[in-house]
Amino acid sequence: MMVRRGERIIEGVDVQISKIEQLLTPSPTVSDKDSADLCQKIRYLIDKTEALLAQADIKLSALKAVGTETPRTLSNIYDQIAQADIKLSALKAVGTETPRTLSNIYDQIAAVQPRNLTQISGTALTGRDWSGDLAKLQNLDLTLSALRDALRKSTIDTTVYEKTLADVWYYLTLIKAKTDNLDVLLSTRATESTLTSIKNALASVATDKLRVSPVDALPESPFNLSKVGGTALTGRDWSGDLAKLQNLDLALSVLAGVQRWGRNVSPTWVHAAEVTAPAAGTALVSKTVSTGKSGYIYGFFISSGEANDFKVNWTSGAAAYSKRIVLGGKGTVQYADFIAFNEGLPADAGTSVTITNVNAGSTGIVYQAAILYAEV
Repeated sequence: MMVRRGERIIEGVDVQISKIEQLLTPSPTVSDKDSADLCQKIRYLIDKTEALLAQADIKLSALKAVGTETPRTLSNIYDQIAQADIKLSALKAVGTETPRTLSNIYDQIAAVQPRNLTQISGTALTGRDWSGDLAKLQNLDLTLSALRDALRKSTIDTTVYEKTLADVWYYLTLIKAKTDNLDVLLSTRATESTLTSIKNALASVATDKLRVSPVDALPESPFNLSKVGGTALTGRDWSGDLAKLQNLDLALSVLAGVQRWGRNVSPTWVHAAEVTAPAAGTALVSKTVSTGKSGYIYGFFISSGEANDFKVNWTSGAAAYSKRIVLGGKGTVQYADFIAFNEGLPADAGTSVTITNVNAGSTGIVYQAAILYAEV
């Protein structure tokens, strides 16, 4: 019975007979291996195995299934237990509420959240709440290259400047070379009262502009005008040029009249009423030349209900002049030109410029005339 029991135990244990010695079984008491000695050996093996199984709360099949790389045997398990520095009984004793298994222990260890970091590479840490410090990392929203480019570039009045720290150092060196000439204190150049006097003389106090309040007349010191509207002036004596302005003795409106009519005049129409059946030689329109003036005829208007001849009459140099206008039938004629009709023979002052019909008008026939006239 004992042998069969041992066989069943051995059948359930995946362990080689050669490994039995690792369980520290005592050596046989006699040199020849009889059946009694073998039974003693098997009994010892059974007791040890039951003691191990009593200490473990997991099945051997479960132990064998742990890990997928290599099937676990009792020899593997023994090797693992030998490496542990505590007994299974000690592990099982963790906690008093419920007996703990290896899986319970793993769950408990994984559930331990708080950590107290006391050292880094052997150096003790000073107590500090790092949360606020680590939150500052959110401010690192630029790459180092972007920060470098931002520091190198600046825009002034829409002009983009790109300078390195070396450029800034160079310009600071230039500035320093200038300020080295300030070999005295500014306090020796002006007192507080002097600066106050200058401040009070400015009209721009409390404003963002610099203004002065002139009290006396500006000095008549020589001035050198070098620019007008930002454009440099060529050196020249303007006195002679400005003297030519005296020749501009006519208004531009006068020049416009001269250009159109040949002289400074603005001709106007002299109108007359209609005349019915006028007698021969009737003045259909008349204009008397003003005293001290000369009259010029720049055009005429003649309308007649029948054929007739007409004359434009004036006196120049005490001599009578006329020009005949012939209408071959009833109708209207109008004439105007920028050269006077009597150019070279102006009408004398006090005389009359007229338009007359040569033949008498028929009964009920209407005549009318006008003169485009100017005098100077």
